Amino acid sequence: MIIKDNKMIKAILNFRAAILSLLLTLPLAANATFIATTGDGLGVFASSTSDIIATYKGNSASYSNNLYLVDGVSPGIDLFIFNNHTSSIGDTLNLGSFTIGMELIFRLEVTNTGQNYFTGAASRNPDASIHARVQASGLPSPEFQTNEVLVSFEDLYNGPFIYNDLGFSFTNTSSGHSNEVPEPTTLAILALGMIGLASRRFKKQY
Repeated sequence: MIIKDNKMIKAILNFRAAILSLLLTLPLAANATFIATTGDGLGVFASSTSDIIATYKGNSASYSNNLYLVDGVSPGIDLFIFNNHTSSIGDTLNLGSFTIGMELIFRLEVTNTGQNYFTGAASRNPDASIHARVQASGLPSPEFQTNEVLVSFEDLYNGPFIYNDLGFSFTNTSSGHSNEVPEPTTLAILALGMIGLASRRFKKQY
C-alpha cells in the first residue's frame, strides 16, 4: 500500500513539474489586455452629457506609450490620461462632460520612437495607416457597461496592426466615422470642454 502511495505521489509531482515547464515556455505579455476586434479607423463620440470615465485595460507592448486627449485649439496642452507601463489595469480618469455627438480625438505618443498616432482616419497618422480600433458592441459583461467603447492602439510605424499596445475604454461614448480633419466647430467645442475640466480641477485645489 505504501509503495502504491509513493508511486502516486511521484506521478503527481512529475505531472506538476511538466505543467510548470510548459507554462515557462509560453510568452508572457507585459499586461493582459482587452483587444478590440472591430472598428478599424472609427472615432470616439460623446453619447451622453454625463461625465466620460476613461479606464485603463492593459497592454502587450515593449515600447512606452502615453495616451492623451487632444486639445485641437491649443496644441501642446493635451490632457495626459495613461502610460502603458506605469498605469495599473483598472485605473480610471474622469474626462468631464462633452456635447452629445462631439468627437473626442486621442493621441498615442510612442516615447521610444517619437511617433504620434491618433484615433480616427488614417490620414491623421504619419504613415497614413489606421492605428486605432474603436469597438462599441459585442463587449463582454460585466467588464464593460452599456454605452462604453473599447479602444486599442498599434504603436509601430506601418504595423503589423495587432492593436495590442494600449487598451482603454470610455463610458458614455459611441463609435462612428470621424472627419479626417477636425472641423472648427468641433475644435471650439473641445476647447470649451477642456476649459470646463481645467476649471473643475482648479476649484478642487482651492
